[in-house]
Parts: sequence; C-alpha cells; structure tokens
Amino acid sequence: MSRFIRYFSEELLLLLIIFLAAVFRLILYGSFSYSNDELSAIIRASYPSFQELVDKGFYVDGHPGGIQVLIFYWMKMFGNSPAALRLPFVIMGIFAVWMSYILSKRWFNKATGIYVMSFVAFLQFPVLFSQIARPYGPGLLFSLLMTYTWTLLLFPLKEEKRTKRIFKVFLYGVSFALCMYTHYFCFLLGIILAGIGLFYLSKINRYYYFASLLIASLLFSPHIRITLNHLSIKGVGEWLAKPDSYWLWNHVRYIFNTSAFTLTITLLVSVLTIILNRKNLKFNKFHLFATILFLAPFLIGFVYSVFINPVLQNSVLIFSFPFLIILLFSFANPGFNRINTVLVIFLNLSLITDLLFISNYYNKQHFGEFKDVAKTIESWNRRIGIDNVNEVIVVNNPWYIHYYLDKLNFSGKFLQYDNKGGKDLLELNNIISSSNTPYFIYAWTKPAPDEITDLILAEYPYIIESKDYDGLSQVTLFGKKCFTGLCAKTEPVFLTENTFDNPEMIDVDPGMISSLHSVSPPNSILLNDKFEYGPSFKSSISDVVNGEFSTIKISCSAFSKNDTCDTKLVATVESQSGTTIAWAASDFENYVRKNCWSKVYFTFRLPKEIKKTDIIKIYPWNHGLKDVFIDNLTIRFYK
Repeated sequence: MSRFIRYFSEELLLLLIIFLAAVFRLILYGSFSYSNDELSAIIRASYPSFQELVDKGFYVDGHPGGIQVLIFYWMKMFGNSPAALRLPFVIMGIFAVWMSYILSKRWFNKATGIYVMSFVAFLQFPVLFSQIARPYGPGLLFSLLMTYTWTLLLFPLKEEKRTKRIFKVFLYGVSFALCMYTHYFCFLLGIILAGIGLFYLSKINRYYYFASLLIASLLFSPHIRITLNHLSIKGVGEWLAKPDSYWLWNHVRYIFNTSAFTLTITLLVSVLTIILNRKNLKFNKFHLFATILFLAPFLIGFVYSVFINPVLQNSVLIFSFPFLIILLFSFANPGFNRINTVLVIFLNLSLITDLLFISNYYNKQHFGEFKDVAKTIESWNRRIGIDNVNEVIVVNNPWYIHYYLDKLNFSGKFLQYDNKGGKDLLELNNIISSSNTPYFIYAWTKPAPDEITDLILAEYPYIIESKDYDGLSQVTLFGKKCFTGLCAKTEPVFLTENTFDNPEMIDVDPGMISSLHSVSPPNSILLNDKFEYGPSFKSSISDVVNGEFSTIKISCSAFSKNDTCDTKLVATVESQSGTTIAWAASDFENYVRKNCWSKVYFTFRLPKEIKKTDIIKIYPWNHGLKDVFIDNLTIRFYK
C-alpha cells in the first residue's frame, strides 16, 4: 500500500509540473507583441505558392526552411493572429518539458529526470522561447527526442527483436531530420551526437545506426541546395557582435534568469544531491555525453563567430542547455525518496517564485515592441489631429508596424521608415526642416542613430510624451512649444560652448579665425588645406564632473560651398601613454547642405573599459582639406 501511495505521489508531482509548465506557457502567449523575428517569419511565409516560399522566403534567409513551411501552412488554415500562430509552438514547448524528463530518466534515473524537467518547465529561457513562433521551442523538443531515440538505438537495456530495432532506426532518422530542418545549431547538435555514436558501434548495431543516418540524410536531401546557399551567407554578422571571453559565463547566467537567487538555489540543490549520494558517485559515459553536448555547440559557435562571422547568441544554444542541467543533477540518489521529494518541491517553488516575482517575467519587455508603439501612435494622432503631426519611424520593414496600425484603422503616413545613419540623416534633416506641423512623432523598433533625436530637438525642442520599452523600442511625441507645461527636458551635467569670437580665450591658431561667414557674429573658424584639424577639447575623464557621465552630445554649425564636405567631428579616448582606446566620428556631409549653415550632430557613448585617468579629445577634422566654416562648437556631457 505504501509503495502504491509513493508511486501515485510521484506521478502526481510529474503531472503537476507538466500542468504548471503548460499554464505558464499559455498565460498571455497571444497578447504580447510579435517580435521582429516573428514578423519577419510571417512576411516571409506570406507568399501565395510553395515555390515562392522556398525561393523568396527561406532560400535567401539563412535558416532551414522547416519552421517557415509550418508557418506557411498553419497561417493558411488558422490565420496570422498571435494566438493562432504561436499555439503549435507553445504545445511543442510543453512536450519538451516531458521529453526532458524521459531522456534524463533514461540516462540516469527518475530523480534526475524530475529535477531536469523542473528547470525546463520554469526557467525563463525555455518559457520565453516556447511562447513565440520561432524555431527554438520546436528545436528544443526535437533535439531531446533525437537524443532519446539515439540512446535507445545505441544503448538498449536488453536484447530486442529485429522489428523493434527497425522502428528505433526510423525514429532516430526522422528526429535527426527534424533537427536538420529546424535550426542549424539544432542540426549541429545532431552532427555532434552522430559523431559520438561512431565510438559506440558494435557488430550488431552498426548497420542499424548507419541506416538511421541514411534516412535522415535522404529526408534532408531536398534542402541541400538551400543549405549550401545559406553557408555562403556565413551568418548574421552585420548586426551581431563577436563574443568576448566572458560570453559563456554570461550565457550560463542567462540560463538561470540572470538571477543570483536562482543560480544559488540551483548550486545548493545540486551540491546537496551529490552529498546525499556521495557513497554511490560514478562517472559514466552519459556524464561525458552531457558535457560534450553542452560545451561543443558553444565552442564551435564561438570559434566560428570570432574567425568567420558572428552567429553566437543565447537563443541558438537553447538546444544544448538541458545537458548542463542533466550534468548538474546526474548524481542524484536514484530512489525517489522523501529527501528528493522535499528538494524537488523546494526547487520548484523557488523557480516559480523567481519566474513570477523576482525576474518578473510577465511584466518584462523581452523583445522590441510593435503592438503598443502602434497603439500609442494611433492614439496621439487621434488626440491631436492627424493634420497637426508629422511622423517618422525606424523599422526593418514597414509591414511590421502596419500589421498593428491597420487593425487600428490608422490613416496617417510616415515620412521615413528607416534610418541607418549616413545620407538617411540628411534626408531626415530635410524632412524636419520642411515640417510645419506643431507636433512630430519619432519611433524606433530597432537600434537607430542617437543623432536622430538631436535633429528633431533642433526644430521641436520639447518632449511632450515618451514611452520607452526597456531600451528595446521607443516612441516620442515632440512639440514646437510646451503645450502641456509638463514637458521633459534632460539637462547635461556639464556644457562647454565655443563661438570663436574671443581668440584669446580659446586654444586656436589665429590664422583659422574668419569673419567671412558666421552664425554668431563676428567670427567662425575656417578649415582648409592649411588647417586640417580644428581646435580640440581635451580633458581627463575625471576632470569633467569627476567622470560622472557616460554620453557626450557634440554639435556645431558648418558652412560649405562645395558639393561634398569631407569633414568629421571626432571623439577619441586615449590612455595616459597615448594608446587609442576608442575612436568615433560623425560625417559633416550627412548634415551639411551646400551654401547654407547647417547643424552637425554627434553622440558619443563612452566605452565600458575606460579609466578615469584616460584622456578624451573632441575636435573637427577636415579630412578633405576643402574650405569649411565651423561655428558654435558645443559639447554636452550627460549621465
């Protein structure tokens, strides 16, 4: 009777974890904004024919086509609303929790399985990527399924009939192919796993194993042409930074919610399971497998990112993260005893507490915002009148924002949809200069030049309202006047301005001083073939408000009679020994119009690796050596 009760309580606990994992994945899954990647996937799956989906949707994308095919057919049946499109991904994320238990139990024991499934159920990492229509939730499920069927094929617990072996051959081959079609890091995990298997072949399982690999290869063969094209693309290095030496540690922190609480609880429970089972500790082949499967994808991605093109980001390692958890709890006492039960309940309560209250998962901005940005833009237009406002936005594709605006019957239009800097800034400057509305809206849903805000503030100096989405998106309403009396205005902690009107008060060669053109009479400076460098601001970091600043906004007025103005505003940080730590510049020709005074802007953010003894220099550099007049050089320092 007691054995029956114990068994029943174990199964009840398993079902409770699965149930709560489902609840946490279903909560709000259809209500938060589509991410940039989801909107990209939708638009790439919206072609009328399958052939166009292949040629235009994922042949040129850099990801395998499996998920795009799923989205293509799913939208045809159920539409593209978040609730409809994300549902199969949520379901696969729930099954991944169960699959993590099955695999961990097979490799080690039931206690290890329930510890591992607790993390897959309640860590923010797998919850988040099970709630969005991207390859990560399905890939997590398929990678666990592939590893489990690989284990069954290579390491059977007892002698099996031929028909059962053939069935396992088919399961492993299909699950490997599913990984191939889902994501290339999932594919990579499959290759690593297949390579490990080569060391454990016997006369009995050798032919079955190669038959599985053949099945996977044949199933993936229609995609080989596409994959070869993807390999020629080499990655996403245009926007993704190379990983640094701390990347793996930061990834481990990310796995555990970037939470000292969760990381501490994890290590505490893991160490306790080792201590309680210290007399029976053994290191076997599955420990080795877990170590390789967690570390190898990272190491390969790291080397590729450093020497070829950056591809490494937290999301692509979701397929290998369960193996870290398996390794940490692989030494748990195999018996599901009272101590394990207490530890599991304590662990689950801790993980749920962190998810809901410490990490505050459901109130956190995880991706760039589109839904509320659109709602806010429509609301402001309706409130102040569509004829009283002009608006620009920085977005990867206009459809991404109009997906939500069209649902709100928005009738306004944006004068610019993207701004990558360079000539886009000059175009924006012309838009703002010709704008005669009392209000101006600027929104960004991806990283954008800081100088955009400076350009707008020059004509619309008041911020009426602004919404920031944890630094991932922003929408701001600017005004020519402070109509509400509550307008925001950020003041610099230090300001210096040079009008060049008193040569004795500035460090400047008298030969540069000119009275031919000026914004603030009588003088400006003239840079030409005799004067390549203008006067510089030079100071140690500590001498400017004790180094209590992180951003410098630099501006000046410039006048050129030439079609091109190859001049730059330069900011550098140097060590005391003269070694350059950082160098950045803003091109005049992105702002200057011929034969008229134009305002040039440059926002410089201090790098993290500086010391207060380092030297900052700011100066104009007339690289083209053509005549250019400069006036009102202003430098503002902000916290």
